[in-house]
Amino acid sequence: MTLIFFTDVRLKTPFDMKRLPILLPLILFTVVFQACKQDEDMVPQNSFTIFYDGVPYTFTNGVIWDYGTEIYRPRHFSHAYLIPNENVFSQRNNYNIPAGDPPLTLSFFLSTPDSDIFKSGTYEFVGEFRDWGSTEAYEAYLSDIEDKYFISDVVVGFDDNGDALIEAEEKHGITSGQVIVTEDYLEFDLSLTNGSKVTGQVSPRFAKSFPPS
Repeated sequence: MTLIFFTDVRLKTPFDMKRLPILLPLILFTVVFQACKQDEDMVPQNSFTIFYDGVPYTFTNGVIWDYGTEIYRPRHFSHAYLIPNENVFSQRNNYNIPAGDPPLTLSFFLSTPDSDIFKSGTYEFVGEFRDWGSTEAYEAYLSDIEDKYFISDVVVGFDDNGDALIEAEEKHGITSGQVIVTEDYLEFDLSLTNGSKVTGQVSPRFAKSFPPS
């Protein structure tokens, strides 16, 4: 870049020579700025935004539990996503919001059909299975999810009263929605049982581990 600059600049007069010390710092600043900007663009994002009814909330952490095929859904490989941490997993227990954290939590399962690895794809909501006492109902459920990329066990918590505590009645499932998974990001659009809407795109690397036994 410097070689080209001196080749292109025509220093014909004393006036040109006087301008060179003024122009050179400006050109060097421009080159350094562009290089820094390119480096900045290459740095992985360490935060992400989730929207609850259109209001943005910023997170920096998330956890993936790798269930593999060891779960109640035969022929599916499952991951659990927990935002912002593993303490949001329980639907019944209260969740104490750490100081400075958003008043929002999110957890859900994504299950890949007929696979021994987790894959990219569009994961659709097909309903939650609740009737564990009925073999017939369970068989019908397995038939519904066969060969499907699906999302399940969704729990969205929101601190409605601002007491830094998400209680059981402030946790909601979904009535519809999907999660798009690519190699670069995870994007979701969920309609909740309380009428609210949750959307967002997650790109940072989550901490990945196996679920507690």
